[in-house]
Amino acid sequence: MEAGSSGETPAKQEAERTTVEDVRVDSKKSKGDFLWTSEATWTLVRVRLALDSSFRQPVCRKARLWERVAEAVRAGGHREVKGHECDCKWRNLLATYRKNRERARRLGGQAVHWEFFTAMDAVLGRGGD
Repeated sequence: MEAGSSGETPAKQEAERTTVEDVRVDSKKSKGDFLWTSEATWTLVRVRLALDSSFRQPVCRKARLWERVAEAVRAGGHREVKGHECDCKWRNLLATYRKNRERARRLGGQAVHWEFFTAMDAVLGRGGD
């Protein structure tokens, strides 16, 4: 299609496509998702690891445990976080931990430079994850 036939130039059409994509990305983030800072993530990691034995119990209410984690993160000044967001973040951290653990096994511990690896491996590395 020629630029003059629809009244829009290819550059304008591309700009409109980009704007629509940007709106989609922004609308996903605007649903109240918590923005994880390094400090909030460290709080999550420390509290979750401290509660590891509770999380490993076969019969427990994980949602209640995640709310306890969220309360600790909120107490650190991050007021908007919810239990399910902590759970989701933990699952992502756990996936990254597993990749880094495998990397450490293949290449040695010095090959891993992820800031949460040592803390997580101290608890999770002894009994699996």
